[in-house]
Amino acid sequence: MLVSIDPVHLGYSDPRGLIGLRSAICDHLRTMRAVRCEPDQVIVTSGAQQATDLAVRVLLDRGDEAWVEDPCYPLTYQALMVSGARIHPVAVDAGGIKVSAGIRARQKPASPS
Repeated sequence: MLVSIDPVHLGYSDPRGLIGLRSAICDHLRTMRAVRCEPDQVIVTSGAQQATDLAVRVLLDRGDEAWVEDPCYPLTYQALMVSGARIHPVAVDAGGIKVSAGIRARQKPASPS
């Protein structure tokens, strides 16, 4: 079997992922989820932890507040801790995080330091 090597195989590829894969993801999201997106808006990661790390780095500044499900995926909690976020565990039910519980918890007076 003859294997041909394309110039793309001899260097670094796009750090967001191969354009064909990102295009296929957009097609899938349009069809299955009614999400309008373009391949330039998609980043392919090597897994959930890398995606979480990127999201935390881009979206949060040190001291920002973050609600997390309680219980929470431990590595997500660690990524938030490392970022310097102020973490607020919020109870969950069968539908996910209980937003009303989070709102109630935030309305309590802060305890004296």
